Amino acid sequence: MSIKTFRGLSGLDEIATEWEFITKLMDRKRFFYLADWYRCYLETLEEEPDKVLFTIVYIGDKPEAIFPLKISARRILGLRMKVLELPSHPHMCLNDFIVARPAYVKSYVPLVLKHLKEVEGLSWDYIYLPRVLEESTAAIALVEQSDTLSVKRSCGCCNYLVIRPYSAMFQGFSRNFRSCMRRAKKRAEELGNIHYTTASTYPELETAYV
Repeated sequence: MSIKTFRGLSGLDEIATEWEFITKLMDRKRFFYLADWYRCYLETLEEEPDKVLFTIVYIGDKPEAIFPLKISARRILGLRMKVLELPSHPHMCLNDFIVARPAYVKSYVPLVLKHLKEVEGLSWDYIYLPRVLEESTAAIALVEQSDTLSVKRSCGCCNYLVIRPYSAMFQGFSRNFRSCMRRAKKRAEELGNIHYTTASTYPELETAYV
């Protein structure tokens, strides 16, 4: 096993192949696991992109996990502490580690922590993981570290939609809402030629809005 740390936008470009390799192996891939999500964050929301680190775990020459962490500072009981935290912003609603095989992440964490203590020019007091789901890889990995002090606090709930075929979703709506949807559809069709486009990548989105 080997571990390397990359920094900022240039680091993200450098590990593009590794990131794609890991996400292709993931069984449950969410939007906030994707490299494009972090690219948008670094380019538009983060004032200091070079303070964002991407630590990668390799097994042999194969990448297995990415730990995105930002260098920051927080006050705890009046003391200013150096922190490594999952990138956070009002528009970054969810966070996690990016791991190909989550069952193995608990064995990676101690080695990643040791590596981060040894990175030249980097010092920190604790790691902060905001906005992680209860069943997230990050939450589970830290709870299972018997020799590491961890504190977990609930910060609310996360609403979500279960994606099903449209016909099944439609039948799950209330009678009144279904009626409103039918009227809206009829009005849209009266406007003329209507077509719907679904986009999931940046180039597709750019084309869809032209």
